[in-house]
Amino acid sequence: MAAFNVLVLIGLGLAITVAYGRTVRKPRMWSDCTSSDSPVKITHLDISPSPVTLPGDMFFSLKGYSNRTMGSSRLILNIVRRLQSWPYIEVPIPCFFNIGSCTYADMCTLLDEMVASNWLGISRQVGQGIQRMLEDSGVTPGLCPQPPQVITIDKRPLPLPTIPPALYWFAEGLYRAHVRVIDNSNGQELSCIHVDIEMKRSRQRCSSWFGCLF
Repeated sequence: MAAFNVLVLIGLGLAITVAYGRTVRKPRMWSDCTSSDSPVKITHLDISPSPVTLPGDMFFSLKGYSNRTMGSSRLILNIVRRLQSWPYIEVPIPCFFNIGSCTYADMCTLLDEMVASNWLGISRQVGQGIQRMLEDSGVTPGLCPQPPQVITIDKRPLPLPTIPPALYWFAEGLYRAHVRVIDNSNGQELSCIHVDIEMKRSRQRCSSWFGCLF
């Protein structure tokens, strides 16, 4: 998938929350940290409802554009938990089985890898949901290179899977996601976005202590 339409994988950054069994509240803030000469611009980003309960549907809206043809690029995600102290203490979220603060080497193949490998038993459903979201918005997933284009995603559902209860323990708080897309051919930063997210743990009841572990 090319660099521009993979910006929808802000959904993947937010789907980090899926991996940790969180419920996502509407972002307090998002900001574009891309340089002024970047060929990619995001003008609108919204997540709803608030909160989103797992499993369930997260509705995703995005508007943006690219002004040149783009091919292979890499996605860099950095996620920190912001502890409520003064000043904030930021605790990095590690990369765990390709979920978390990870670098994805080739956006052209990322969605196919998510579906085929099904990281932690959850990435297949998320990857397929992102593919459908792109297709419904007139973008061809996996097409590289991608031509210049305008993209509008208007409140499209992204189904979030059931989360293993054993992952619920690092569940709620304030999180900051830093998302960067880098052109593999020349190292140019194509996009940079910060998203601040508030999480609240889903209060799922367990049928037994064994069920809470697995």
